[in-house]
Amino acid sequence: MKIFNWINTLNHHQLYTWNAVQDLLDKPITYILTEIENQNRKQQGWPTIDLSTMDVIIMKRKGWWHQSIDILRQNSDAIHVFNGFWTDRRLFPIIIYAVNSGIKTAILNEPYSISPVGYMRDENLLLAEAKVILRPCLYRFVFLILKLVSNKEKKICFFPISLLAREQYLKAGFDNGSLFPFGYFVPKMNVPAKEEKKENQIRLIFVGALLKRKGLDIAVQALQRINQNGIKVTLDVFGYGDPTVFIPKDSNAIIYKGVIPVEYAQAVIAKYDALILPSRHDGWGVVVNESLLQGVPVIVSDRVGSKCLIEPNVTGFIFENENIDDLTNLLIRLLETPSLMDNIYANTKTIYKYILPEVAAQYFLDVLAYYFYGIGFRPQAFWCNKIY
Repeated sequence: MKIFNWINTLNHHQLYTWNAVQDLLDKPITYILTEIENQNRKQQGWPTIDLSTMDVIIMKRKGWWHQSIDILRQNSDAIHVFNGFWTDRRLFPIIIYAVNSGIKTAILNEPYSISPVGYMRDENLLLAEAKVILRPCLYRFVFLILKLVSNKEKKICFFPISLLAREQYLKAGFDNGSLFPFGYFVPKMNVPAKEEKKENQIRLIFVGALLKRKGLDIAVQALQRINQNGIKVTLDVFGYGDPTVFIPKDSNAIIYKGVIPVEYAQAVIAKYDALILPSRHDGWGVVVNESLLQGVPVIVSDRVGSKCLIEPNVTGFIFENENIDDLTNLLIRLLETPSLMDNIYANTKTIYKYILPEVAAQYFLDVLAYYFYGIGFRPQAFWCNKIY
């Protein structure tokens, strides 16, 4: 099986799974990158990936169309995987050409946001509201276009990143038979043993960009309510951005700790009682993986894509997006009933082996073999189903 991977830029979270896929193949994956490095990610402290040992083609700024068509024509028997419809605007017309030509095409795509906030940076509210209205219409348009140009005998295989994305695909009209849930996966790091939990107190950690989208303000407001009569829940905040926008100057319970290098995230998270990701929108949220891999429960909003790692196997808690009362009540329950957290700890020790890149890689290749070559039975995403 030969795979061509069309992607904007590679980051470490993606590369772990792609390297695991490569280990299972007898031919090298060819990466077609639209740019070498994402400046937003670089600014947030993400390390640069060494591409020297990989089979990489950089998409030209001029002549990109002819370059792309030549790649597709010369490798028409391969499977071409596209990471998103619009991570780079040039990808969508290339997808249309591939589909119309009957080339085996697979698409990985995160869920779109239904919250009026920017993805990588905060945006004008009016612009963000307009995007919220247009996104479902755009997906419906994509469905109609792809249906119009597709070769009926060779349909497109879709890998929606999270069950949130799967729901959006279904609403837009896409066939459930072509949808195979996927996600982002990272390896488990060996870190020092966790410190003993303090009685009658919960130590939370937040890791992520300091943007409104990440919902840090929601967590801060919940903690302010709980800690009115003494500190019961603490929150250490790590991430790129201006902490003064979200964290009160006089807060002793909520402290900004700077930026964690990507490779040390698990070691830091492992020291806490729980990780919180209160995002208004998160396509996935790899910090959830990193937390669970270290046996640390997670608290997320219901708009976090990786909540599918939590729901079926109860490895954390989910609260209603932007509902400060709901989050406050949840934290109070955890304070009053410590055994709730004890049960979660036990579950996290079981799930980690099912959310490793090697597991995801085998599932990914099993899907391609089943969908394009009729080999085996329809694969099931382990992480989206009850394991025990």
